Amino acid sequence: MEQSTGKAGDASGGDGLQAPQRAPTPTSTAEESFRPIFICGCQRSGTTALAVMFDRHSHIAVPRETQFFCDFAKNDRRKGLPQSHQGLLSRAMEHYYISRVGVSHDEVLSAFGRYDPTYTNLLRAVLECYARKQNKGRCAEKSCAHLTTAREILDLCPQARIICIVRDGRDVVRSLRKVAVHWKTSQSVPRLCHHWNWFARIEQRHLRELPAGSFTIVKYEDLMTHPERGLKRLCEFIGEEFEPAQTQGTSSAGPVQECEAQWKAKAKDAPDPKRVAAWRRCDDPELIAQMNYYMGGMLRQLGYPDTAVSGISLVKRLNWAIRYFPYRRGVFPVALCVNRVLRSVLSLLGRPKTPQSAPEPDEPDSA
Repeated sequence: MEQSTGKAGDASGGDGLQAPQRAPTPTSTAEESFRPIFICGCQRSGTTALAVMFDRHSHIAVPRETQFFCDFAKNDRRKGLPQSHQGLLSRAMEHYYISRVGVSHDEVLSAFGRYDPTYTNLLRAVLECYARKQNKGRCAEKSCAHLTTAREILDLCPQARIICIVRDGRDVVRSLRKVAVHWKTSQSVPRLCHHWNWFARIEQRHLRELPAGSFTIVKYEDLMTHPERGLKRLCEFIGEEFEPAQTQGTSSAGPVQECEAQWKAKAKDAPDPKRVAAWRRCDDPELIAQMNYYMGGMLRQLGYPDTAVSGISLVKRLNWAIRYFPYRRGVFPVALCVNRVLRSVLSLLGRPKTPQSAPEPDEPDSA
């Protein structure tokens, strides 16, 4: 269970404000009654579309992503700062994503003061405040990289439900290349294919090792072709009743940030089967073959068809193999360190940095 490093009653912070006094109750920690829903998965896999579907539910509110455990808590712990109510909350409200959830410092402080000053309780306070403002009783959180902290989430929040969405890697990579202009990241096919492979390995490992009642996977393609059936299963998984409104389009922004509206506009639409296997409409057969070359094994493992690499010369295959070598398991951690050193040197010299791939957490070799 998560431990607080500060005194439970010490709620004073740098600005001199006091958190409300907590009633002496055995349920003051989040672990016993906190029932959050986490939506995660590789970027461009449909995480936002699924978040919007849940946000349409009359009992579930879904704020913009927080990256709470995978970014804020992870980095904040490294600093070793005191975990008082004010200290934790003030640092959280300075975080880029958490500050855009749509709740105020004072609102969260009022709720946070009822619990011990821990990261889990802070997230609980943020989500409770957001749900209350939406006149709903429960909150779901969508951050792609929370997949990497699924074990920690379940250790800290035993009642949590984690839903991971999986999409055909060929559609994911093509979509990532399109938004690379906005993200100012690399369009490298080997890099993006590695990114999807890495997420897929973690998804499959969690599916084998985490409790079936706490972690589940849904395919994007199933949600687009049979949305009612897919959502009924997911609603049963989280302990809610399915509502027909979840499959209908909406004009509400919900979990979609304004800055992302340009490439996430379709997330607000009703599920559309035409969005399945969009890679088949690609007019570049060599790109399809290259993606199959890099992701074919995992695509087949997940049940995706037509992964053959045909009509490609031996020389071309060798070239593809060389380009993917830095992303091989066992090699990638070393290549990642070298890349970071290179970027630091270029930064000191005042030269442009080499482009990165889609935003992602560090990738351990064990993944």
